[in-house]
Amino acid sequence: MAEYFSHDYDARDDEKIIDLMGEHGWAGYGLFWGLIELLYKNGGKMRTQYGRIAFALNSHPDSVQDIIENYGLFIIKNGFFSSKSVNERLKKRNAKSKTASDNAYKRWNKGDANAMQQQCEGNAIKERKVNNSKVKENIYRAFAHLSITDIEYQKLIDAGYKDKQVDSILDDIENYKQNTKYKSLYLTAVKWLKREPVKGKQEMAGRVIDSERAPDNFGVRSPTAVPMPEHLKKKLGKIGTEK
Repeated sequence: MAEYFSHDYDARDDEKIIDLMGEHGWAGYGLFWGLIELLYKNGGKMRTQYGRIAFALNSHPDSVQDIIENYGLFIIKNGFFSSKSVNERLKKRNAKSKTASDNAYKRWNKGDANAMQQQCEGNAIKERKVNNSKVKENIYRAFAHLSITDIEYQKLIDAGYKDKQVDSILDDIENYKQNTKYKSLYLTAVKWLKREPVKGKQEMAGRVIDSERAPDNFGVRSPTAVPMPEHLKKKLGKIGTEK
């Protein structure tokens, strides 16, 4: 998180700043605020090592020294320079930080038992929700963007379908080239299973050919195999015997 400090919007109207800008222009004004930033980053004071400071601010040591020593903007003592306004603002910021820290400590000590109990209860509730969610979301099978849970699979079995029958339908859906249009594997399986054969329908190789089922490898649906009615068979038989 970036730290910041207040910048008086009328700072350039200060007489000392006016004198500085009279000699160094806007470059000197920018150099002054660069020095202020360095003081904030270094706890309010720095050694008067003008060469190093100039290197950090991409400036000239003579300009740095002139601005620090000759305009009354900084305090120089025992080989260090500082700023009165910077030190005052740092003291206020540190005092606010300490007050906030002390208040937080008091709150925790005053109600730590209740706070810990509430926190533990909250964690237990979250853990139960997570565990329940994991139980509900156990996946029986998944492919592409579709999936079916153990519970959903069991619903299909409970509806009277055999496990092999359900697995076969799931295979068909997975191999269906246009399965990307489906949003729910369970609902799609329910719909496809409704087209499965019931007693009396004609079967072929253990499976009924149904035009509503998945397409073949060429993307063309196979026609439904329907037994010929008995009265048509008799008519065709008579035609075959006539001369």
